[in-house]
Amino acid sequence: MPLRAILAAITVLVLPARPAAACTCAAEGPPCAEFWKASAVFRGRVDAIEQAASASDDPLRSRTITFTVIEPFRGLSGRSTIQVTTPGSPAACGFPFSIGREYIVYASAGPDGTLTTSVCSRTEASERAAGDLAYARGLATGTPLGRIAGRVVLRYRDLARGRDVERPMRDIPVNLNGTGRAISVRTDSTGAFSAGGLDAGTYALELTLPEPVRFRSTIDRIALPDARGCADVKVSVIPDGRVTGRVLDRQRRPIGGLTLEVSTSSVLASGQLQGERLQTITSRDGRYEFAAVPPGRFVVGINTRQEPDGVPRVMHPGVLEVARAASFALTAGGTIDLGDLHVPGAVDIAQVTGYVFDGHGAPVDGARVYLRGPADRDFIIGEAVTTDFMGRFVLAAVAGHDYRLFAERDRPGDVRGRVDATEPVAFTASSSAVPLRLELRRP
Repeated sequence: MPLRAILAAITVLVLPARPAAACTCAAEGPPCAEFWKASAVFRGRVDAIEQAASASDDPLRSRTITFTVIEPFRGLSGRSTIQVTTPGSPAACGFPFSIGREYIVYASAGPDGTLTTSVCSRTEASERAAGDLAYARGLATGTPLGRIAGRVVLRYRDLARGRDVERPMRDIPVNLNGTGRAISVRTDSTGAFSAGGLDAGTYALELTLPEPVRFRSTIDRIALPDARGCADVKVSVIPDGRVTGRVLDRQRRPIGGLTLEVSTSSVLASGQLQGERLQTITSRDGRYEFAAVPPGRFVVGINTRQEPDGVPRVMHPGVLEVARAASFALTAGGTIDLGDLHVPGAVDIAQVTGYVFDGHGAPVDGARVYLRGPADRDFIIGEAVTTDFMGRFVLAAVAGHDYRLFAERDRPGDVRGRVDATEPVAFTASSSAVPLRLELRRP
């Protein structure tokens, strides 16, 4: 029976006051952060709006808005009138200005000096922008407001439910180093932190995280452009859990080039195929390591969800039945060594070897070798193995089954990301077979 591997393949926030249902924006920061990112900030009254494009024209063509400047806050150099463009359609994030109405406008300058704004900025009707106006007006006092604030969350993938999870990280020391000084604050019960009285500059951010677990942070540097401004950040901490072990055959020999999976024990116990899994491949000494494993309860094995049907499923420590599999719990950022997984005698794993050469007959180092079923429409099975400096590879497959192999590598010196590939080679898996030869086609 052909072996097949099933490959696993915005939320649009609609604000009632901003009719841009098809427009998706990055999260905007508070006034004290966005003010210093803008090229110009002012309160103004709309005097004229260029007619929107007609149905026969480009519906995304920008519109030009003419303002009388009432309060210039930043970047206008005493100008009494100003023109700002905005996309001509809500789908392109155009802002819905109205003639005669007052707004606080955050605009960015293009290469030619043209000012542009959209619903993705903090531009808003004046009556709804009290906080923005209070901050902009308060800058005239010259009071230092330099502040870095944010929230620290633990973010990981729930493999059983196939969704991301975020949890606040409380009582975590947050260390800021920059401009010749070091400041340390702690997160509160919601993961929030704040440090004030800062000078302008770039600050290195370090989190003092629990030992000896492994985490990585999504942010390590924060820019504070002005001592009167602020930076508001969200720091996601990603657990880098590790699961290691070794796979041996029935003669207790290591099996290299074998794809292993981490699956959630709850999904396996339910007998259903929902949920996600991680894959890795054993080295030639039979050892493996799963990296970036989220917290949860898992099972390690070969073909854990029996895809495709008819191919043996083996789970740690070397059993065929789900009920006998040894599950384990992994904490966030934790590590665990499962020891040896012994493939039982009923399952015959063949070590398939071969070489990859280029079009001139030279061995190819670093080529990726893929295993797939024998039919043209069969999917790739498991993870690719990589050739060594001799062009040699070792790959594990179920003995007696038919497969095809092919290899590819990134084309040397090609900036377009193209690859060189071999023709597929058909074979029947057997440890006694002669090494296979794959040759990259000349470009």
